[in-house]
Amino acid sequence: MGSWITNHIRFNVISYVALVAALSGTAYAAGRINGKKITQNSIPANRLTKSARASLQGQQGPAGHNGATNVVVRKTVYPSGGGTLTGEAACDAGERAISGGAAPNGGDINGATTILGSYPETAMGFHVAPAGATPTAWAAGISISSSAGATFYVICASP
Repeated sequence: MGSWITNHIRFNVISYVALVAALSGTAYAAGRINGKKITQNSIPANRLTKSARASLQGQQGPAGHNGATNVVVRKTVYPSGGGTLTGEAACDAGERAISGGAAPNGGDINGATTILGSYPETAMGFHVAPAGATPTAWAAGISISSSAGATFYVICASP
């Protein structure tokens, strides 16, 4: 009986060393790692229980401001003229200009057409809106080869 145990230990010594190393490593980690040692985002959410995920959820913050719910395109048409044209289009009261531009009448933008400038305004009169101002109109300059005139656009938004 004694030789059987001796033979068993001799043939499985590497297995026993590996088992002792694995168990001691797990015991060491269990004693050294606590909640303070876990870094942010080191545990994927799908590895947490439902109650653990629920406890991570904070309270809902205050409601944000309403965004623009009404967006409309307004335009000013210059029915004739060629060469270099400047024009502007304005939003209605309570609206804000968010974009704008110009195009030749008839929609032919494949011809010799160049937008010379396009900018927001705080009021009609070809004055560029300063930084931080609320634009209410849009101005543009366009160079066209035809005499069809141009249309100037402003995209307006309001709550």
